[in-house]
Amino acid sequence: MPAPRDPAEPPRPRCDLADSPAATSQHDALHLADDIGRDKALIHLDTCCMNIEKNDLVSPPYEVGDRLGYVHTGENHRGYLGSGHLNFTAIFHATRATR
Repeated sequence: MPAPRDPAEPPRPRCDLADSPAATSQHDALHLADDIGRDKALIHLDTCCMNIEKNDLVSPPYEVGDRLGYVHTGENHRGYLGSGHLNFTAIFHATRATR
């Protein structure tokens, strides 16, 4: 879910934790976003990767807060949403609470 923005505003770079050797956690991504500039960088979270690497899927959106730019939703086995064991209701509520 991309963050709402002015349509005239150019896209901002995203730090994708799944594909970036510079940032492999939300903590790293926040530091990288600080280095880039708060208004210029957004953070991309991926539920499938978070399922493997994080203790829970709710705290990363809260920690990233208003820097959250995108959440890639993927089931734990990359199947259809709801066919695995991830609690998307909790993830969506946490994501919504950051707005």
